[in-house]
Amino acid sequence: MTVEHDDAVDLIGPDRLGQLKACVLGAWEDWESHFQAILPMPSAVGLANILREAVVQRVRAAFGDQAGVDIRDNVLGGRFLLILDSALVVQFRKLTKNFRTVNNPTAASDAFDRQESVEGFPALPRLTVGYQLSNYRTELAGVYLAFLIGKECVWYHDLATGESTLSIEFPDIEESAAEQEAKEAEERRKTEAGHEDETGTEGV
Repeated sequence: MTVEHDDAVDLIGPDRLGQLKACVLGAWEDWESHFQAILPMPSAVGLANILREAVVQRVRAAFGDQAGVDIRDNVLGGRFLLILDSALVVQFRKLTKNFRTVNNPTAASDAFDRQESVEGFPALPRLTVGYQLSNYRTELAGVYLAFLIGKECVWYHDLATGESTLSIEFPDIEESAAEQEAKEAEERRKTEAGHEDETGTEGV
């Protein structure tokens, strides 16, 4: 299940994109105004958990009564999801600087992240509304809409500036990121071995 950048942005629409951004920005404001004073040095996991709960509460308030929005809570290992107009699924996660998510993998969650069919769940493209933090977790560095297959970010859209990457060729959904990395490493090894053969000393 794949979706191009322009199609996803058009399906969601500018109003909902603005609401999604506001939910994440508001969650960061909740952290700064209510929690930071009593938790000045939180762990990365602790801060992520606080922000998740704040985002979820704001998303419930913004989208709970909105036509065309179906909220799915505590599914696939505890995920909180929006289904928009029976066309797209949106999850909310922290993103690494390489636009990857971090989670505890299960068979179902791994299939979900790889855009594969999951029993009992609609076969729709899954998007991530995610945030990045500064190096010392003192500032919100960005808020994005991203499309990932497994751990690979195919495209992302900056919800603050409207700028986006161009869509790249979709990777094979059946091939995991680990399999892709192993294949690339094998290709590099063969290339290096061929180069050594061409420059090697005769008779060795």
